[in-house]
Amino acid sequence: MRPVENSPDAQSGDTESGDKFTISEAHMASGDEEPGKLITGQGEDEPDNENRIGAGEQSTDFGSDGERDRLVKIAEIEQRFLNATRGRLRARTWKMYILWFRRFAQKCSLELYTKRQLAGKLGKQLILEYLQHIPRPSWKYALSGLRLVWEAGIGLPWPINNKIDIGKLPKVRREPTPADSIVKEWADALSRERDPYLRLIWLLIAQFGWRPSHATGIRWGDVKYGEDGKPCAIVAYGNQGEFKTYAPVAVRLPTDVATAIEELKKIHPAPYPENWLLPWRSTKGQIEPNRRMAWDQFSIWWKRLWKKYNLPPLRPKDLRHWVSTVSRKTGLSKVATAYMQGHDATDGGAMRDWYDNPRLEEIFEEQELCLPRGALGYLMPIEAELQSKIPSEALALLENYLSGTLGTWEFMHEIEEVRKKIAVRPSV
Repeated sequence: MRPVENSPDAQSGDTESGDKFTISEAHMASGDEEPGKLITGQGEDEPDNENRIGAGEQSTDFGSDGERDRLVKIAEIEQRFLNATRGRLRARTWKMYILWFRRFAQKCSLELYTKRQLAGKLGKQLILEYLQHIPRPSWKYALSGLRLVWEAGIGLPWPINNKIDIGKLPKVRREPTPADSIVKEWADALSRERDPYLRLIWLLIAQFGWRPSHATGIRWGDVKYGEDGKPCAIVAYGNQGEFKTYAPVAVRLPTDVATAIEELKKIHPAPYPENWLLPWRSTKGQIEPNRRMAWDQFSIWWKRLWKKYNLPPLRPKDLRHWVSTVSRKTGLSKVATAYMQGHDATDGGAMRDWYDNPRLEEIFEEQELCLPRGALGYLMPIEAELQSKIPSEALALLENYLSGTLGTWEFMHEIEEVRKKIAVRPSV
């Protein structure tokens, strides 16, 4: 397995040559962008090894003698894995596990062995040898995905004992927050993008730190409007599995996002409440309002923006880190940040997190106070309007004095006359 590079290509999940997936369009439309998560919404950063599919359900029935002595077929393994996990794994997660398994199968020439051979010491040997070709920080994810396919697809018990065969696995490496300069370069370039569809693909990620599944899972009915009839907020609960987890999102819309939504609504063929805000769109601009944009297509649009403006590498996941950092720097509370990014605010386990449950109006007020122009506003210079009570006549005298056209005594005499004109006399 190749290490994941910090580039938009790595974010796409594109397969290597020969890796073609035969997955139904409906199954692929869920749009989850990170591997290792069950559809029930487990932890953000690590696979759930305790509740994995097949854990504690290992069977010793390896099939008939004919099946045990027949060479394994990758296509059959994948189909069994799909059947066993359908409805329990998101499409993106399933696809990533299969990609990892295919790399393993290709590296060790898996189809040269029978099920009986893999059930013995050979299976363990192949897995341990394969790990030597993977960066050690990636072992935890690789083993989690490979184990799932091994148990549910091949139908064999997992031969690896981590404590005995591997030892303590390193923690999954957290990637650093990208530099402000990189984000600003993207923001400056994409502020010139005239297509509101493409502009929203950028803004929904960069302003709120959303996952792609948030951006593609918002419907027109989730957009809230103010008394002036303009978009002012987005509130979505994701209780139908639109997002990676079931945590809600609630964000006050900065001006650039609200403007892009208004522009998109004018060209959208059917901006009805049940239709997607960013639906599937062909390369020629044809929109299918009730068809959700799949994760792979979102990645394609993202890479096109990257190449169109010749920008440095920056992934949606990087911006999720960046927005979280900006929220901390600007003093946005944990609960308001969680609503903005689609996290579970009670995930910390502290009693304060459980009981601190403000109304959405308070969340919006706090977001407006700390991030009046969204997260990207942190990169913009503060615009201050100087309001002066000094009359223009006095300012003109000062300019003449500083330029040398007016002497000191003349300036003092004339400025005194101006002062007398504007002086407020006390009432008797």
